[in-house]
Amino acid sequence: MNFKQEGNFNSESKITEENVQSWQNKNYYQRLNLSQNATADEIRKAFRKISVTYHPDKIQGLQNESLRKNYEEVFKLISEAYNALSDDMQKAKYDNKLHYSSTSSGFSQSRTHQRPPPTYNPPQPPPKQEKKFDKEKEIRDFLDFAKGNINGTYGPDYIKKKIKELAALGIEPKELFTLIKDIVLKDWITYVKQEINGTYGPDYIKKKLQKLDGLGLDQTIFFSAIRDIVINDFITYSAKEINGTYGPGYISKRLKNLDGLGVEKKDLLSAIAKLTMDHFISFVSKEINGTYGPRNIQKRLTDFKVLGTNDTIFLTSVEKIITGYFVTFIRENIKNTTFGIKYIQKRIAELSPLIEKKKLFEIAKAEPYFDKIKNLF
Repeated sequence: MNFKQEGNFNSESKITEENVQSWQNKNYYQRLNLSQNATADEIRKAFRKISVTYHPDKIQGLQNESLRKNYEEVFKLISEAYNALSDDMQKAKYDNKLHYSSTSSGFSQSRTHQRPPPTYNPPQPPPKQEKKFDKEKEIRDFLDFAKGNINGTYGPDYIKKKIKELAALGIEPKELFTLIKDIVLKDWITYVKQEINGTYGPDYIKKKLQKLDGLGLDQTIFFSAIRDIVINDFITYSAKEINGTYGPGYISKRLKNLDGLGVEKKDLLSAIAKLTMDHFISFVSKEINGTYGPRNIQKRLTDFKVLGTNDTIFLTSVEKIITGYFVTFIRENIKNTTFGIKYIQKRIAELSPLIEKKKLFEIAKAEPYFDKIKNLF
C-alpha cells in the first residue's frame, strides 16, 4: 500500500488547536497519509484505518470537552478528504487542482527581467462517461461504513445519510435496513450493557434509542433485545440498596428511571418480590425484640408501599415470628408482679397494627397464666 510516512500525526499525544491548524493545511492525500497515486482500494482502507485512530468516540478517557472538540474537527477534515478522493470525478478535479497549484508555485515572480512563465494548459478531465453502477460493491462498502460508524456519537446520522444517497442510486432502504439489522442490534445491546449500571445510564440509553430511530427497526425489537439486561440490573440494584434506611425510596426512584425501556413496572416489581419479602422477614426477626421493634416494623412496612407491596401478604409471612415473640414476652414479664401486667398491656397495643388482637388472644389462651391477662384483650 502506498502510505506516506511523512507528516504522520502521533495520535497518542493530545490534539491541540495548533495541531488542528496543521491538519487544515494538509492536502487530502496527506490527511489520509497516502501518496497521490493511491488506488481506490488503498484510499478506502486508509480511511478505515485512520478513522479508528482519530474518531473521538473510539478514544478511551476522552472527557475534556475542548480536547474532544479538537478530535472532532480533525475527524471532519479526514472525512472531507475521504469523500472527495473516493469519488472518481471529484478526485480527478482535485488532482488537476493540485497539479496546477504545484506548477504555478514553481515560477518566481521576484525577477522582473525573467521571461514570463509559459502558459500551462491543465489536462482536462476525461469526457464524462456514464459510471457503471455496481450494486454489490456499493452494498459491501455500505456494510463496512455501517460497522465503522454505528457506535459513534453521530454514527447513526451518518448511516441514515448514506442510506438516502444509496436510495437515490436505486437501492431500496428496506433492503439496507435488513442487511444492517444485526449490526444495529449488536451495537445497541453492547451500549445498554455498558451504560445500564450508571446513575444516568437509563437516560443515556433512551437518547441512544432516539438516535437509532430511522434505521428500520421497531422499538419493540430494541426493547425485546434488552429486556433481560434491564430486569437483571434492577434486581442487582435492589439487592444492593434494600437493606439501607432509604433503600425502598432509592429502589422506587430507580424504577422510575427505567420507565421507557420496554419493561413494565409490574414485571420489575415481580422480579424483586422474593427479595423484598425475604428482607422484610429478616428485618422483623431482628427488630421484634427491641424496645421500638413494633414501631420500626410498622415504619418499614410503610416504606415498602412505594414498591407496591401488599401489607396483608407481608404481615402474614411474619405472623409466626410475632406470635412466638409475644408468648416469650408474656412469660418473661408475667413474673414481674409490679409492672409485668402493664408491660404486657402496652406490648399488646404496640403489636395490634401488625397482628389482630384476637390472634394474640388465641395464643395467650393456651398459657397457664391466661386468667391474669385475659382482661387485657
